[in-house]
Amino acid sequence: KLSALRDRPLTIGVVGFGRFGQFIAKTFAKYGRVVATSRSDYTAIANKMNVTYVPLSDPEAFLAEKLDVIVLAVSILSFDSTVRDFAKYLKADSERRAKEMGGISLPGPLIVDVLSVKEHPRQVMLDLLPPDCDILCTHPMFGPDSGANGWHGLNFVYERTRIDGVILDPSAAEADKDDSD
Repeated sequence: KLSALRDRPLTIGVVGFGRFGQFIAKTFAKYGRVVATSRSDYTAIANKMNVTYVPLSDPEAFLAEKLDVIVLAVSILSFDSTVRDFAKYLKADSERRAKEMGGISLPGPLIVDVLSVKEHPRQVMLDLLPPDCDILCTHPMFGPDSGANGWHGLNFVYERTRIDGVILDPSAAEADKDDSD
């Protein structure tokens, strides 16, 4: 994975192109290629940001953009249904990629959530996403207002949840930390 990432900029998908999705996409676009999708049509805003826009109604076209990372920037109210809807397309995309590679299974995209709660989205993603997708749960401790002048020095909480099919137990990390005290 690392060698592929060093050879080219990341392609980052942003699901949910409302205020926060636009905020992170604007920064990501400085460092890689960004593809956004949302329920509303944000084509004009995306074009001004040098972001590719694909309607949420066409998840296959969104995934056909060969995304390395997918950031789920949706509300908690639509999180479960968004993950559930995308999971079936991610599975089909994984099967398509494996078929193209003569049956060799390739890693799926890293899926990242940016909700302010962690346990619920963590469990939803573990339960619904294909096992070839790595999962990173995050909570940026800033937003469009506090991060208007950049993210440098702002807190960003994250939990590596699943890497290469291995589910990482956050309680084990806490136990390790407690043992070292």
